[in-house]
Amino acid sequence: MRKVEHRKQDGTLLIGYEYTYDLLGRVVQSVERPSGDTTIYAYTDAGRLESEQRTGQVWYYRKYGYNPDGSRAEVLRDDALNGSHWDIYFYEEASGRLTSVLDVWTGEVNEFVWNSAGTLVRWWSNEPNSYARVFGYDEEGRLTKIERDYGNGNLQVAYEYGYTGDGVRVWKIVGV
Repeated sequence: MRKVEHRKQDGTLLIGYEYTYDLLGRVVQSVERPSGDTTIYAYTDAGRLESEQRTGQVWYYRKYGYNPDGSRAEVLRDDALNGSHWDIYFYEEASGRLTSVLDVWTGEVNEFVWNSAGTLVRWWSNEPNSYARVFGYDEEGRLTKIERDYGNGNLQVAYEYGYTGDGVRVWKIVGV
């Protein structure tokens, strides 16, 4: 078992997690402290996460399905905060990159666009009052900005990031 704790300055526990592992080194249980909420994880024979179930005040359940190539095919989600959802995943045949996720029960679609280097450049949802997230990168492939595109032709910068010559992120500006 491993434990991670975050404490206040006075030493009292803010939040902590205790993890239990199976013989293959996979997390099979996590317990949140001080709430005691517990999450149980199960895996397929191939070692992929098959399900997770959390008990307690913020309960949820997830069941994962996979394609023969190992990519995610679907997720059944049920939780206290967001209700029930059935997500189906679609991929670009040539590259294997995720192109969209459809929630069969709500009709929500999230679409993803990638550049030739394989990094995400746009993420869009058909939800009302939603916006596209546009991702900008430098010549080293580091994320430098995230913008909001509300469809009116004007991009609004949400975040900007700066790096040292060694590639270490040293600053982040929110809502430029």
